[in-house]
Amino acid sequence: MWTMTISSAVLTFLVILIVFRHRIRSEQVKAAQIESFRAKRRYIDEELELSLWDRFIKPAIRKISAQISKMNRPRRSKAPTKKTNATDMDKTLRLAGLRIHSQEFILIRIASAVIFMFAGLALAGVMFKEAEIQFLVFLVAMTIGVISPTFTLRFLVKNRQELIENQLPTVMDILSVSIEAGLGFDAALLKVIDRYDGPLIDELALLYREIQMGKPRREALVALTERSNVAELQTFVTSVIQADQFGTPIKNVLRSQAVQLRVSRRQKAQEKGMKAPVRMVLPMVIFIFPVVFIVLLGPTVIQLIEQFGTG
Repeated sequence: MWTMTISSAVLTFLVILIVFRHRIRSEQVKAAQIESFRAKRRYIDEELELSLWDRFIKPAIRKISAQISKMNRPRRSKAPTKKTNATDMDKTLRLAGLRIHSQEFILIRIASAVIFMFAGLALAGVMFKEAEIQFLVFLVAMTIGVISPTFTLRFLVKNRQELIENQLPTVMDILSVSIEAGLGFDAALLKVIDRYDGPLIDELALLYREIQMGKPRREALVALTERSNVAELQTFVTSVIQADQFGTPIKNVLRSQAVQLRVSRRQKAQEKGMKAPVRMVLPMVIFIFPVVFIVLLGPTVIQLIEQFGTG
């Protein structure tokens, strides 16, 4: 009885599938089209969710910088010093980790000068009434607006180099352990890139991509040192290149380099600790000693004033 019921149900289901197979296929096609439209809408939504900087300001800066570079092309051929300055600026921007062109940085400096100029005008007009003081405030604000991007760029370069120096021993330890475990140099790089973050990891990721694209390892490593300009990283790259040339095990080189870097970091910390008392003398003279003199000699001076005043 049950077998007849089950077989009849299965037969009925198959007959329904055969009869309505065209309808089912059309519904599947419609569902696929709807899903494709949804995917396109999702892509459009992702484009619309970008920030104002990425959608409008950054492309506008790129267009303006491209026009400025086109205007300056005939001049660069007559004056090679401008080309050298632009190359140095591009190198400094790479050292700071900024993926922008020198023309874009010049536009940022101009925008900063204009912003500080208007801010200085507004501040001088509100707080001061004398024309000389207003002009002085205007000059100071404009000077700050011109030089602040340069000082910010130098600070970014120094901070990035310090972060690379601090992260380099840990990265070398992970590379040596990974190579000891049987991985190759490229696979060990990928392991480090997947596990950590930071400016050194970004440079190693770029190094890994260059190697995967077919660039020789030695050239990629030399480009890594040029992008960072860190002495410890240059020593590391030189050791890796020599180990690759002479067949020395890279794990031994990495381990010794990590130990040496930690020793040098400890020595630098001790050196800064020894310099701290000398650097504290000037703030103590300027800020602490006058307060101490006021506290100690203040009551005596007040008593002398009262005595000579009454007398």
